Amino acid sequence: MSIQGAIFLRVIERVSTEEDYTHKSVRHPKFGRLSIKQWIELLPYHETRHIEQIQELKAHLSINV
Repeated sequence: MSIQGAIFLRVIERVSTEEDYTHKSVRHPKFGRLSIKQWIELLPYHETRHIEQIQELKAHLSINV
């Protein structure tokens, strides 16, 4: 797990109110500071990209094996 991921998890553990989701933030390496709400909204895109990368790698390996 990255340092940003570990920090994000620590912040999430301390979220206690709905307002915390928009006011607490963690730095993203590419996008800068993002609120917890923004991080949650970004997660599906992040996971989708990883799935695409796996599919690209599998396609590359099956062509070149």
